[in-house]
Amino acid sequence: MSMNTITPVLAIGPLGTPEIILILFVVLLLFGAKRLPELARSFGKSMREFKKAASEVEDNFRTAVDEEDRKKMAEEDAIRKRVDEEVRRRLATTASAPSTTVHIEESVSADKKA
Repeated sequence: MSMNTITPVLAIGPLGTPEIILILFVVLLLFGAKRLPELARSFGKSMREFKKAASEVEDNFRTAVDEEDRKKMAEEDAIRKRVDEEVRRRLATTASAPSTTVHIEESVSADKKA
């Protein structure tokens, strides 16, 4: 073994069956057989509450994101509507302008002939 090799003091890896059995045995010794069902129930309730709270936070986040998306879409629709109205207005103005221009050109050319 070389001097440059560092060995970890606490090598924590995945828990296997022997490790889980050892942990359960230690818990049984510490709390006793009478308290284990009570501990398991309270652990289950805690897990349910945690999942419920996490679900509520996720729902609130999704609602907030959806609300922001709806606001952006409404703003974009309002802008599109204003742009469409402006384009229609300009097209209407432009459509009437060539006929006026033609009349002016006709009168100018009539004045030049005279």
